[in-house]
Amino acid sequence: VEEEESVFIDGGTTMIPLAAQLLRKNIRIITYNTMVLKKAIKPTAQIILIGGEYYPSYHMNLGPMAQDMLKQFYFDRAFFGCSGIEPEHQIVYTTETQSLSMKRIAMENSKKNYLLVDSSKFTTRGFVRFCNTDNFENIISNRFEQDRVFPLPGNLIMVPDKK
Repeated sequence: VEEEESVFIDGGTTMIPLAAQLLRKNIRIITYNTMVLKKAIKPTAQIILIGGEYYPSYHMNLGPMAQDMLKQFYFDRAFFGCSGIEPEHQIVYTTETQSLSMKRIAMENSKKNYLLVDSSKFTTRGFVRFCNTDNFENIISNRFEQDRVFPLPGNLIMVPDKK
């Protein structure tokens, strides 16, 4: 992420380590993920929190008002999470329909899209189809501990776990 870029951060806990790093940069962060604010202690980044109906179990602001607000923004980069990936069919899933709408709006309004996912979500079928794996510049994941028996997406980048 470059200085002065506009960056979308999706909902979910996978986004929090990324948000902690990005909050130190001179960028604009747009998110509906209220957990990002907990990491925002003296941030350098400008933070725009999308409003809407608060869903405490997901720590997100969602619904029609949130969707309308999100449609107003365009992003240099957007970072997404998911509930599962089915590598054989290259399908990315999410948990519920409210965040699905937010994800699709952000993806459409972004120049470059990235998926952050831990290796446990590969071969996990989710509730709702979000998109295909080739909709992302890169899929960023930790390394696989077990022997895998499925094909990996060509845009996958594996990073070592922090110890």
